[in-house]
Amino acid sequence: VQRMQRLAKTVQVLSELQASDALLFTSAQETVGLPLLEALALEKPAVLPALDYARDLYGDAGIYFEEAAEQSVAE
Repeated sequence: VQRMQRLAKTVQVLSELQASDALLFTSAQETVGLPLLEALALEKPAVLPALDYARDLYGDAGIYFEEAAEQSVAE
């Protein structure tokens, strides 16, 4: 897992996402954000909180964790 710093340009974001194996999206506050849509467009898997918005967007293709249990992200 590599935490990314703020990327200024869309080209940088897409380049980093293309080079990644998956998107780890831990926000329980943000709903349908650009990172999720970008990952979907690039057909990248995503690890997401088990919330309705995430399931609506990724369906069976998402890898879900319980937001209240930090350890479930590692599993």
